Amino acid sequence: MSYFKFRQNNSFGHFVGTPLVFVQANNAARANRIAQDNGIYFNGMADGVDCDCCGDRWYPVDDDDAQAQPSSYDYGGGVTVYRDGDNYVDYAGDNWSVKVIQK
Repeated sequence: MSYFKFRQNNSFGHFVGTPLVFVQANNAARANRIAQDNGIYFNGMADGVDCDCCGDRWYPVDDDDAQAQPSSYDYGGGVTVYRDGDNYVDYAGDNWSVKVIQK
């Protein structure tokens, strides 16, 4: 199984919950369903809950987004591999807890 990374856009200038979520799934369609079952949504502007100028808070993933482990590039260019609950520091220096949903 692969991991799919969902990064939250700070619509309205703030994050709601953790901005970094990884979902383990066989394919992107399944990862998107699991994400939606866990509170991630993809139609925020159409539903009027996200900012029209900032864009949707979350975007669905594609099969090309599959990765072998829940990881992300650091701002310094390195790679960090995450476990559920690990610390994540966003571009503003704020600390968040990473969510890794494994099946």
